[in-house]
Amino acid sequence: MPNLIIWYIICITLITGLTFCSVKFKFSNKIVFGIMAGVSFLSEMTKILTHMDPNYYTRADGTEKFMGYFLAPAALPFHLCSIFIFIFFYLVLSKNEENKNWILSFIVPVGIIGGVMGVAFATSGTSFTDPSAYQSFIYHAVVTWFSLHFMITKKVNLGHKIYMRNLLMMFMLTICLIWVNSILRINAKLEGRYVNFMFLAYPPMEGLPLLNLNHGWTAYFFHLLFVGFLLVSIVHSPFIIMEKLGKKKQQEIETSNTRESVE
Repeated sequence: MPNLIIWYIICITLITGLTFCSVKFKFSNKIVFGIMAGVSFLSEMTKILTHMDPNYYTRADGTEKFMGYFLAPAALPFHLCSIFIFIFFYLVLSKNEENKNWILSFIVPVGIIGGVMGVAFATSGTSFTDPSAYQSFIYHAVVTWFSLHFMITKKVNLGHKIYMRNLLMMFMLTICLIWVNSILRINAKLEGRYVNFMFLAYPPMEGLPLLNLNHGWTAYFFHLLFVGFLLVSIVHSPFIIMEKLGKKKQQEIETSNTRESVE
């Protein structure tokens, strides 16, 4: 607990400081994308260098031959925030603003959820001697800042149409990651636990209310879908409300102008 509290303080300080600087000094999208690409690169390299497992081939005579090191399946970038690594580099390199806006409208609301949950659950441990803890906490804190920056500066559209599209995208990713977990399960055992991308195989930690296996996996799965739906809805709700208020105000202005022209 003491380590976890210290990590929380570090992450909150990092998120607050980055958000203050990026908003006050009006960081351009290029700068924000560059920061995220750099942090995601360091994050993934740390994960690779600390999660390489030796592989041995057993010969017919029973002897083993060393076959080099391979990245542990559980460390593959299939968690939602890890998938963003590829997206950040695309945002840096691409010049197609329409595509980048489309991508931002998905990763900003999902990033704020994944970033906060990544810090809160601390599935990579809290030891200050473990590189995985630094990788997990710092990366998720910076992802949280990234999303907050675009939400505060209103550089992203999160209206009702985007909300419906994001729910569909999340459901599609859920189905795909169920398949990925199943494909990797056979060779993915790590310290007694199997791959659990997007926490679809079992809860991120034991003892959670609602998100537990007390009533079986099917109940857990639908509870997880409900929690995901609820969190996405909460993130989008302020923007949907502002969108409706803006349309209402626009209609009132148009009605007023029509009346003036008639008179």
